[in-house]
Amino acid sequence: MGWDVVQIGLRHNLPVHDPFATAKEIAKRMNRNIRLVYRNKYKYDKEKNVVR
Repeated sequence: MGWDVVQIGLRHNLPVHDPFATAKEIAKRMNRNIRLVYRNKYKYDKEKNVVR
């Protein structure tokens, strides 16, 4: 099972550096709309690429 997780985690070509680009790519692959929801209590840190 560990090997499967490694294969899933490392063998993809999603643009993980940008969450919006990732959402666009997933929407294109699934042929579906994706709605990104933002709340005031969450903040996106561009330097660390995390949502807090």
